[in-house]
Amino acid sequence: VDKSNVTPITCGSRIRVWDLSNNKTISNIAPDYFDAMPNIITLNIGHNVFDTLPSPLNNLSLTGLVCSRNRLTTTTAFDKGILLPLPSYSPTSSSVRSPLAQHLTHLDLSSNLIELLPDALFDLPSLSHLNLSYNKLTTLAPQTKTESQKYGWRYGLVSLESLDLSGNKTHDLGQLPVSLHGCESLRTLNLCNNNLERIPYELGMLEQLTHLGLSGNPQRYIRTSLVQGSCANLLKFLRNRMDSKNLQWAKEQHEQVALALNKQKNGTLKDENSQINRKSPKRHTVQASEKDEVTTDETPHTHGHTTSKSTSQIVNSSPLKEELLTNIADLEEKLGSFNLSQAKRFALKKDLAMERSKLIREERRLKSL
Repeated sequence: VDKSNVTPITCGSRIRVWDLSNNKTISNIAPDYFDAMPNIITLNIGHNVFDTLPSPLNNLSLTGLVCSRNRLTTTTAFDKGILLPLPSYSPTSSSVRSPLAQHLTHLDLSSNLIELLPDALFDLPSLSHLNLSYNKLTTLAPQTKTESQKYGWRYGLVSLESLDLSGNKTHDLGQLPVSLHGCESLRTLNLCNNNLERIPYELGMLEQLTHLGLSGNPQRYIRTSLVQGSCANLLKFLRNRMDSKNLQWAKEQHEQVALALNKQKNGTLKDENSQINRKSPKRHTVQASEKDEVTTDETPHTHGHTTSKSTSQIVNSSPLKEELLTNIADLEEKLGSFNLSQAKRFALKKDLAMERSKLIREERRLKSL
């Protein structure tokens, strides 16, 4: 190396990864450091005491940003940090997004103090890995504080591959189950260790997933072996719990998401979020106390094709089939208890075998119609 040409500026321009993690005392970074290292693509400031992000951050073309285990809030992490737009920013024009918003692919904000997710978060076009675990996101439902301050999960993040929302004590997923249908590359969804007493059926329609984490929630309907088993079986279980009414509602929501994303891509987006995830019909979540309702009557959705649609609904399901599925799920849940005597366990297994046999006969009957 020709050391005669090495200066602080030339040395800094060669740095691509800057790791300041685990210092536990750093609360700010002077702008001069970023001026001296204009080409960094990964910054790790995890396990420090940042309560706000460095001001020059949104002018960097970072692809990876790790801010875990700090003191960041919704305002300091997003509104005054990652999502701070350029002065000429418009939601319909990606050309004036900040360099950070345009290039960021990996974002780790775990173990902070974030309570709400702003709308602008979902306009990050390249983000593929998002870790928001162990914050204070008790709800993901839509919330509006002012016309310019809207929060909650919505459609967007089309490049997302991995999403971690574990450990937030979340009790309401809001629009997340239907909105994620627009994330075709999503493979991992971690919702473990939250406060979900009800599991939305629509999660079962995210067939692109290879991992769905639901363990550590207070729901008592899906047995532990199923939650901890294969993702494919868990998704199938949730899908099978949907009746025709809920299935139709979910498909309509998916169409609205696709339409909104297409308009967003073409720069013609208006406020489509109000059209998505309108109040769903009864029976779209899994909980132990509910009984399934099967709708086979003609509805306004048939648009003149009542015979074929009604027949399809009857063939795919029946009141008896839904009752048997509910009974089987109840018995499987009881068998998952550790406090059963041997005699009680034997009796439950016998009842379960009988219900499964009835279900097989009913499914054969439906297929023959």
